[in-house]
Amino acid sequence: MVGGPAKIREQQAAQAAQAASQAASQQAYIASLAAFNTAQAAYVAEIYAIQQAQQQQMLQYMQDFAAAQSQGLPPPPMPPPMPPPMTLPQPPQPPQQPPEDDFNLDDIDFT
Repeated sequence: MVGGPAKIREQQAAQAAQAASQAASQQAYIASLAAFNTAQAAYVAEIYAIQQAQQQQMLQYMQDFAAAQSQGLPPPPMPPPMPPPMTLPQPPQPPQQPPEDDFNLDDIDFT
């Protein structure tokens, strides 16, 4: 028997290592998805806060404009533009699947 049980154990160990590597890669991907979801929620919250601030700023401007107009004063300056939101987070890329092992029972000498 040429390498019989030792070769089988070696192949089994290689397959176990590959499975463990794939599992670790999938766990890392899931963790990166969770981080992406958190970043996306922060982005949405920031957009909402900017919109609220813009509405408040515009309301104040309209009140100041009406007060100036009623007193015969020139209109107040327009409020400055709001800063742009942070960059939209990009979703993580799924892990690349390694090519299938070309394990073949014909390669094993069972004699």
